[in-house]
Amino acid sequence: MVISLAIVLILIGGVLVVYPYLTANTNPLGMRRWLLLAVVLGVAGLVAGSAVLYAAQRPPPYPSQSCEAMGIGWNSVDHQSGLSYLCGSRSVTDGRLNMTLNNYRFVDGEKTTWPCVGNGVNGTAVGSTTCSLGEGVYLLVNVTFVNVGKGNASIGIGLYANVTNGGEFVGNGGYGIDAKFPGTYPNESVPATAGGAFLPPGRSVTYWFVFYVPNTALKDIPNLTLNTLSEVERGYGGDWDGHGGFSCVHVACENPMEDLIVVS
Repeated sequence: MVISLAIVLILIGGVLVVYPYLTANTNPLGMRRWLLLAVVLGVAGLVAGSAVLYAAQRPPPYPSQSCEAMGIGWNSVDHQSGLSYLCGSRSVTDGRLNMTLNNYRFVDGEKTTWPCVGNGVNGTAVGSTTCSLGEGVYLLVNVTFVNVGKGNASIGIGLYANVTNGGEFVGNGGYGIDAKFPGTYPNESVPATAGGAFLPPGRSVTYWFVFYVPNTALKDIPNLTLNTLSEVERGYGGDWDGHGGFSCVHVACENPMEDLIVVS
C-alpha cells in the first residue's frame, strides 16, 4: 500500500513536469506561469514519492535504545498499542519489577509428571494418581521476579516466549496449569488460578513458567531455541485483592504499559 502510494506520487510528479512542454505550442497563454507551477508541483511530487518509497523500504527502528543494544527488533516483541520496551541480557528492570531468567529447557509433556489426585483437568482422568503436562512439546522457564518498587504487583501466566525451531518462529504464550516439579528448585509453576502470585514491595518469587510449543514434534527439541522472554506490566500499585492479584478500586494504580524483555 505504501509503495503503491509512492509510485502514484512519482508518476503524478513526472506528468506535471513533462505536460507543459508537450502543450507549449498549443496553448501559449499564461504558459510561463503554468510552467513554473507545474514544475514546482511536479518536483514536489517526485520528492514526496521518493521519500515515501524510501521510508517503506527502510528497516523499522528498534523498539527502544535498550532493545537496539541487544539486537532485539520489532519481530521479537509483543505489538500492542501504547507499549514501551525495555530489554536486558538475562535480567531487566523498570524500577518497579525486576525479571531474571535463570534457566530453561524443552520437555516431552507426557513424560513430565508429578503425583496428584486426578480431577479431570489438565488431561488427567478422575481418580488418577499422576498428572502430566500433556501430549506435545513444552518449554519450562525458571524465572525470578522481585518487586523493587513501592507499590503492589502480580505475576501470572501471561508471559510471552519467542521460540524458534531451526530459526523459524513458532511462538507462544503462557500455558495455564498448576504443575509440580519434585526434586527441583523451584518445585512448582506460577499459580494459574486466583490471579497468579501477589508481590507486595520487596517480595521475591521464583517459579517455573510453562509454555506449550506449537507446530513442533519431539524430534525438533534439539533445534528449539528460546530467544526472548517478555512480561507486559499493565498495572502497578493498588491494594491486595485477597488472592494472587491487586485491586485499584480503593487505592490508585499506575499503568506502566511496559514490556520487560530478557534475552536468553
